[in-house]
Amino acid sequence: MESTRNKKNRQENWKYTNNILIIYKLHHPTADINRLYVTRKGGGRGLIQNQAIYKAEIINIAEYLNTKHAEDQFVNIIESHESSQPYMNSKIKTAEKVAEQLNQSNENSDTKRKAFNT
Repeated sequence: MESTRNKKNRQENWKYTNNILIIYKLHHPTADINRLYVTRKGGGRGLIQNQAIYKAEIINIAEYLNTKHAEDQFVNIIESHESSQPYMNSKIKTAEKVAEQLNQSNENSDTKRKAFNT
């Protein structure tokens, strides 16, 4: 589970980013915020959400630790330390939860798509 401190930090980062975009006239204050995250080909600005970057990096770190721990002694030490951490502090355990959430959201969107097409 993600701590409330991390959520607050991300929200503060978003407010800061949004203010910078408005100050430099890259985004209008009353414009649609969701359009920022639509791809350029889709008519948006093509920004990537902080949360998506965070989730992708957590999964990449966990994959690296799981695949390289037998080859490198330092990675092995990190992997053993990570596995002994409580759930909130372990990046490997957080990555497992994020991957499960992504799989569930993909399954839900697939079933919605199937229901819509029938």
